[in-house]
Amino acid sequence: MRPSISGEGKEVSARVWLVDTNIWLEVLLEQDRSDQAERFLKGIPDQNLAISEFSLSSIGLILVHRGASTHFQEFVDDILIQGNVHRAIVPSEEMPKIPNLMEKYGLDFDDAYQYCVANRLKAPIVSFDDDFDEADLQRFTPEQALAEDEDTSTQGPL
Repeated sequence: MRPSISGEGKEVSARVWLVDTNIWLEVLLEQDRSDQAERFLKGIPDQNLAISEFSLSSIGLILVHRGASTHFQEFVDDILIQGNVHRAIVPSEEMPKIPNLMEKYGLDFDDAYQYCVANRLKAPIVSFDDDFDEADLQRFTPEQALAEDEDTSTQGPL
């Protein structure tokens, strides 16, 4: 049985978090840090989470390659059809920026794509990947993001 990764029933905060591919895969593949990733995904309402089209496609490729196409179908149903996770893309006119970001920050293509999405959404990225730390982008681990979200929601409106 696959783990549930929705954050249903939680109070909505104003912040949207871009969730990197590795966070979703930790849970889906039951990897070493899946507990941390799952706590984050369950602790934040779906409508406050975003997944990039690149992440979605990468997850699909990985799961189908591993013979887990049913898990991919369930994942899509869980977060997008039944859930309210935002699906984000890099628009065509911004795609040419990706190689520049790769060179400027030493990112690989998928990280530069994520950077563009996060920048467009004005959202921090939740990732275990410290490659983002060299970029002018806020990166949080799942535990840091949960703590930050709790701090923000307890402060209330300014």
